[in-house]
Amino acid sequence: MILYHGTSKVISNRLYLSDLSLKRTSSRSTTTTASNYTKLVDTQREKLLKQFGSSGLVVLDLVTYVPVGSAISIDNYFASTKLIKKLTQLRYRVTSTLRSNRTEKCPISTEKEFAEKKRGSNHTGIKPTTTLQCWNKEKQLKVDTIAPQIINQYNKF
Repeated sequence: MILYHGTSKVISNRLYLSDLSLKRTSSRSTTTTASNYTKLVDTQREKLLKQFGSSGLVVLDLVTYVPVGSAISIDNYFASTKLIKKLTQLRYRVTSTLRSNRTEKCPISTEKEFAEKKRGSNHTGIKPTTTLQCWNKEKQLKVDTIAPQIINQYNKF
């Protein structure tokens, strides 16, 4: 297994998402040496860095190890509308919380309007509910608790 070292380094010979788009657009008549290819990859990574930010690039790097079609949960530090759109194009199901300053031009209701509405989900909901065991500090033992399906899905990983 290769450890992740950050957004500024290419860490292995593994094909990255940016490499895949490079491979598709290259023509047969051009020949590229290893150093030219590395330069192309670096410029692609710089474009991705500008587009998704360093936190989004971390997600794109790590998602190369996740099978296509998987459900991915993203913390609000990493999530953006551009990243969600990109992951959807790559055929991943995405659940995330967006910070209010990362909604860009999306027609989203205000926080006050959100407080009055019910919550929803695009692929995992409340039902079916499951029974989980949680630690009860007062009784000093594990007790059964009913939890929505999203909690069960989250706890798998």
